[in-house]
Amino acid sequence: MKSARQVLILIYVASLLGTGFSAGPKTLAELYKTGKVRFVQELVLDEKTMPKAVLFAGPGALDCDAAGNVYVMDFSDNNIKVFGASGKFLKLIGRKGQGPGEFNMPIDIVFAKDRLIVWDMGNDRLCALTISGGFIKSENAAAFSGRPYKVEALPTGEIILETEKTYFNEPDRPQDHFLEILTPGLQIKNKIFSQAVLRNKYMRIGGQLFNLPQPFCPDIYWDISPSGNIAVGFSGKYEVTFYDKQGVEALRFSHPYNPVKVTAEDEKSFFDGMSYTTGTGVKRGAPDHIVKNTTFPKFKPAFNALIVDSDGNTLVHTYRKSKEEIYRYFDAFDPQGKFIASVHVEGDVPFPVQFRKSRIVDGCFWLIKYSSDELPHIIKYRIAE
Repeated sequence: MKSARQVLILIYVASLLGTGFSAGPKTLAELYKTGKVRFVQELVLDEKTMPKAVLFAGPGALDCDAAGNVYVMDFSDNNIKVFGASGKFLKLIGRKGQGPGEFNMPIDIVFAKDRLIVWDMGNDRLCALTISGGFIKSENAAAFSGRPYKVEALPTGEIILETEKTYFNEPDRPQDHFLEILTPGLQIKNKIFSQAVLRNKYMRIGGQLFNLPQPFCPDIYWDISPSGNIAVGFSGKYEVTFYDKQGVEALRFSHPYNPVKVTAEDEKSFFDGMSYTTGTGVKRGAPDHIVKNTTFPKFKPAFNALIVDSDGNTLVHTYRKSKEEIYRYFDAFDPQGKFIASVHVEGDVPFPVQFRKSRIVDGCFWLIKYSSDELPHIIKYRIAE
């Protein structure tokens, strides 16, 4: 028989349970299961958080280290801007140039256990730096299967590199894409995955080589799970496969979807988003040779982005008939590939989502966003109820 004190304790615990006090914060999967989330702004990095002489010129990628420090790769400023976990500006790493630790149009950065890995596009090399910015080594792009396109890191410090091999003299031939695993010293260990993707056609018109982007082409999207597996999806169908670092399939899942038609508005929007240089300046829209040589498919691919969150759930961004719905929904799958829900983003939407340039760290989405006056900001959003 329980004492009066034990009974009072049980009543008190029950009251806490009734208020939800003891449940603690919900996991991301529990949030997704409700079918709706909000993105709550927690931190903004902009000109107000930096010294007067320092500004974001054109941030293109970012990552966070184990201590929560944020490294922002500034493509236009040719440096890395470093912030503490609280948002305090700490320092600049690098400058424009060709020497060790210098950059020329760097476009990607990743924290790899004890170092920073940078794809320095203008200098055509992959670079390894210490966390403080000291030069370790670089490797020319010619050492890999193709030109680097995207870089990520495994929890072990090994690097996953996506490369693209292009055939400029064969305009209808797709580009070959490879996922390769590299040592921390930037040496190839093995290939994980390969896929042909027709992202672009290259045509010679009047002796000049032109790049013709292929609208709504099925493409590769991939990310690293917290456990170190590589999630890969080719959007020709709604299917995602996880590979271990030896390239062995660890998990595969698929999901039904209704293909969305490509509309006349989609075609107009595609061309309107282009610009080109004329003898008198820059002109908005697509030049005639691109319009004449562009073919639109009847349907859009199964999805257009994929990311694995900090709990190991896979988030897939799909096409929808309504533009408003495109910006407000994503599909969520648990770490075993089981469908959780199609999740609606409530309130202010920090979209369109650019999953390729985003990070989810400790339940928070880090995004590069431009304000109405075209000023770039780095914003940290907590995924919440």
